[in-house]
Amino acid sequence: MASREPVRRPPPAAERRGAERRRVAFDVVWGHERWQVRARATDLSSTGIRVERPSAIAHEHEVTIPMLLHVPGRLRPMSVRASLVWSEGSRAGFSFEANDDQERVKLAELVDEVDLDSERSLRRLAAMARYCALLTEGSGET
Repeated sequence: MASREPVRRPPPAAERRGAERRRVAFDVVWGHERWQVRARATDLSSTGIRVERPSAIAHEHEVTIPMLLHVPGRLRPMSVRASLVWSEGSRAGFSFEANDDQERVKLAELVDEVDLDSERSLRRLAAMARYCALLTEGSGET
């Protein structure tokens, strides 16, 4: 049976990482029907994700859970399965559980499409939304 105590290990050193990582800034939701946890992704690779949230992250480790990645520019969140690898206060690292090569390719493509500076992408999307709102106001639509 898996422990409910969080795994308390510091984030792995950059030189031990086997996959290219990207700084990101987008919402992540994980959990099941009865409970959900919301956090902010800060680091992404094809093998895992680092998240932060205002309060401490305590979750079962060695248990695969569903996770939704709300990546800017995508119409729908990307659904993945992940396991908690480490947690330290309000930060945690999850590894993705890919069943086959197709899922691994999807995760690698996601990393490739995420802009190195997701905040810049978010600012561009916000500016586009403001521009669309101005156009809508000007046309008399509500």
